[in-house]
Amino acid sequence: MMTQLPLISRSEYLSQLNRRSHSSDNGYDFKLDNFPRGVETFETVLKFCYGLPVDLTPTNIATLRCAAEFLQMTEEYEESNLIAKTEAFLTFIVLSSIKN
Repeated sequence: MMTQLPLISRSEYLSQLNRRSHSSDNGYDFKLDNFPRGVETFETVLKFCYGLPVDLTPTNIATLRCAAEFLQMTEEYEESNLIAKTEAFLTFIVLSSIKN
C-alpha cells in the first residue's frame, strides 16, 4: 500500500476526496469518471507525484495537461506542479518548434 501524501499534496481534487473520506475507518474506493486516457495517464501522473522520471513528449503532453486540469494540480498545492510543467513544455518546446 502506498502513502497518499504525494497525491493529496499535489491535487486539490484528490485532497477534497480524502477530506470527505475521513469519516470511515474502512478506507475508500473512488472512480475517476472521464479521466483523460484512463489508467495509462493516471499511472504517469502517479509517477510524477512520487518523483519518478516522466517523459513529457509532444505525443503525451495534451493528455497530461488535461489530466492535470482534471485533478486540479495547481501551484497552490505544490510548486512546479503538473499544470505548470505541462504549460512550460507546451510554451517552450512545442510552440517554439512551430515554423511560421
